Amino acid sequence: MPGEYVFDQEHRLYCRQDRAEFFYSDSDEVEDRLWRIVSGSRDRSTASKELIAGITDWPSLYHLSPYRANLLRPFAALIRGEVLEVGSGCGALTRFLGEQSVSITGIEGSMRRARIASERCAGLPNVQIYCDNFQDFPIEREYQLVTCIGVAEYSPMYFSGPDPLGLMLRRLASCLAPDGYVLIAIENRLGLKYFAGAPEDHTGQPFQSIEDRYSPATPVTLGKREWQESLRDAGLDLVSFWYPFPDYKIPRLIVSSAAVQEKWLNLGSMLRSQRAPDRGVPYRRTFSEAMAWPVLVKNGLAEDMANSFVLLARRPGTGGPAWTAPDLLYHYPSDRLPEYAVEMSIRGTEGHGWVRRRRLFATEPPASAYRHRVMDEPYIPGELLSDGLYRVLNSAGWQLEDLARWAEPWVEYLRASASAHGDGPDLLPSEFLDCTPFNMMRHADGTLRAFDLEWVAEEALALPYVVFRGLWVALMSSGTCAKPAGHPPKRMADVTFRVMRLLGFPLSSDEQEALILEEARLQEVVRGNPLEQEVLDVRLPALEFRVPGDGAGPGRQRPLELQLFWTRSLGLNFREPDSCRASTPASDLRRTVRMPTPAGLAGTAQLRIDLSNQPGLARLFGMRLLDAGGNTMWEWDGVCATLCAAVRHDLEILAVPGSTEVLVHFLSDDPTLILPIPEGALGSFGNGGVFEVDFSWIGTIVPPDS
Repeated sequence: MPGEYVFDQEHRLYCRQDRAEFFYSDSDEVEDRLWRIVSGSRDRSTASKELIAGITDWPSLYHLSPYRANLLRPFAALIRGEVLEVGSGCGALTRFLGEQSVSITGIEGSMRRARIASERCAGLPNVQIYCDNFQDFPIEREYQLVTCIGVAEYSPMYFSGPDPLGLMLRRLASCLAPDGYVLIAIENRLGLKYFAGAPEDHTGQPFQSIEDRYSPATPVTLGKREWQESLRDAGLDLVSFWYPFPDYKIPRLIVSSAAVQEKWLNLGSMLRSQRAPDRGVPYRRTFSEAMAWPVLVKNGLAEDMANSFVLLARRPGTGGPAWTAPDLLYHYPSDRLPEYAVEMSIRGTEGHGWVRRRRLFATEPPASAYRHRVMDEPYIPGELLSDGLYRVLNSAGWQLEDLARWAEPWVEYLRASASAHGDGPDLLPSEFLDCTPFNMMRHADGTLRAFDLEWVAEEALALPYVVFRGLWVALMSSGTCAKPAGHPPKRMADVTFRVMRLLGFPLSSDEQEALILEEARLQEVVRGNPLEQEVLDVRLPALEFRVPGDGAGPGRQRPLELQLFWTRSLGLNFREPDSCRASTPASDLRRTVRMPTPAGLAGTAQLRIDLSNQPGLARLFGMRLLDAGGNTMWEWDGVCATLCAAVRHDLEILAVPGSTEVLVHFLSDDPTLILPIPEGALGSFGNGGVFEVDFSWIGTIVPPDS
């Protein structure tokens, strides 16, 4: 490289001594934390479990998740020769590209992020990181692939001139070899999620992209037609559009334009479960995206309203036909340990579709009570049984009886395959573990057929467990719901048990707890989280009702309601009768809320605090436990990491850069935290005591785009 670059020996990257200041950042705290996690890990590969263990919030998920690389997997044939990555960030995709054994040049404007990217790629001699602005980077070679992922939207901020995006696109084109491709990933300004109320990803303002309220000082995104015109004006031929769902950041489903035209694929049903995530910024959804996607597919609008685009382009006049993918779409089940990560793709034509599956990583699954099958099979056309669930939950005034009627044909299918087992529940074959409504196809004559039975138990399965698992999994994927009639339970596990009773499966409290524990054990194997966390993640998720207003009235903030739970012995069976509540105004004034704890708790008991009844942000100054005499029995040490290591649900713990202050981000209206009190401390309570929490309410936040 030219002499203006100096090699930084300590961080193994090239930097320009006179480079312009680059202000993009995820915050000092986030990037310092990422540096500590990456530099402290021996395994920095895409599949590193050490890095996965460091994921605690949206920024760390974005930068450390092995599923970031899903975006590039369908285009593996294009990762060849010399590859230029414009905007390496903290190196998640740089690492994946480097693992393909091709020559990678990564450009990152932020020195701190460039150092993290270089550290992430340590041990890969084929990767070179440059800290520079892409506008100033000298182009001295031709590249077979140039990636620009989550970067083009920032062109107005880093390219000067009246047409910054055009300048950037022309510069991307100038980097290409004659047979090279540009791959751009970016949000769609007309994405369905924005119509449903999602804030703009970069600025946090609702409806900004739809209403074209961008300015020269903000990032800017485009719609499909605008992109076609922009590429043409920049001297690039558009090869193909691809559509990552729920978006390009951590995609689970990547769909080609060709797939959208194939009616036999039943794409609308596939898109229903790809709920747009809130990325740590909860918002009220104005309608059901799950109900809208099939309508958009039928009317040819799905491509225009996908939440994100992947665009492939090349220079005009390039010899030979353009690259085409062998498969129509690619699906990547996420939230799994790497040894269970798979790619599912579909190819073929109507009547001859074929589903292909392969493992993403060479890691062998460990021995467990469950077997993971990766197999190819014919594509089964028809209507997914789960489609009926969306119709029920999105009909105003729905009732639990409606859910039972929807599930009844599936339950009868299970009963027909079950065999009696003495005085115990009927048993199903072990391969029925994955026989959920999402893996059931309904033919035109009403008959059901199972497919994609990926997980197999080592032993026969109790019929009530398979029913519980199927209903719970279906509800977990349901998205938002219309307002039901009456007041059914909100937690999905409780809804499942009520529906099971209607279907002829009355369960005692102990039997319900046993089913929750059984599902948590399966999730522990698949996801790798501690069993205690998985129990919460089965027990606590709640349906999200689209109910206009929240009872607070215009201009008035709802009061905060805190709830303290306790167990009488070791375990996580927190019950409503074993709890107390306290209300306080949602203001920024610091206050201490006191809640009584009962007498007679065992040393193995546990306490859980639900700190808020609404999404938002609070400053946390202290938590302590006092006995009846006012003596401190336990006190939080004020360290962010202590709470980060605790079992929690829908709650993020955030450190404030340059301060000892700790923020708590509530991701829903039901966040929970099990207090990290040492075992035995509660046994000295005797006559009970008081729990105190010292905090102030901030409100709702919008984090910087990552």
